[in-house]
Amino acid sequence: MRRCDRGSVSLWAAVAAFAMIVMVGIAVDFGGQAVAEQRARTAAAQAARAAGQELQPDAVTRAGQPVTDTTHAVAAATSFLTQAGQTGTATVTGNTITVTVTGRYECVFLSILGISSLPVTGTSTAEVVRVYEGSRR
Repeated sequence: MRRCDRGSVSLWAAVAAFAMIVMVGIAVDFGGQAVAEQRARTAAAQAARAAGQELQPDAVTRAGQPVTDTTHAVAAATSFLTQAGQTGTATVTGNTITVTVTGRYECVFLSILGISSLPVTGTSTAEVVRVYEGSRR
């Protein structure tokens, strides 16, 4: 039996175990980030829908389309995000509301490698249109 081979399996096992832990950590944390981004997109969509309910009272264009109340729409979207525990911005351009949610996912395993958090962003838009019996008018 040669002495130079002693312990080589132990070293290989230690390196392989560390590599497996890192791979599991990457899977867990990037999976967690994906879930957090889906939550951000969902919150942005719901906030945009809430903002789309804010119309100027009795204001209708010549084409019979509703007019979005910009101030109240932004306030409604911001309020929804606050209640949902999210942070973000809302903008209104004409009758289109765009909500962007931003945040961070706090890493569980990757913090061992010095990566404490990952960015999370979700964006959604809603358009205010007139609909009658399921058809756009």
